[in-house]
Amino acid sequence: MKTLVVLEGNCGDEGIAYKNWLEKNLPDDIELDFRSGCSGVGGGLFDDDGNVIDGGSNEWWAAYCNS
Repeated sequence: MKTLVVLEGNCGDEGIAYKNWLEKNLPDDIELDFRSGCSGVGGGLFDDDGNVIDGGSNEWWAAYCNS
């Protein structure tokens, strides 16, 4: 299973709304790890071994913004 790590502070004022959207729209093979009150480097999509697949996970943010 892949894990999408989202740092709330990196989402501006939309952190909770983005979290709620992700919970409804992420595929079943991606687990959400939402970190409240955090910002900076460390978000992105990771594989089972903790290796970064996509450090920006911009495709999810873009889909959220276009929804």
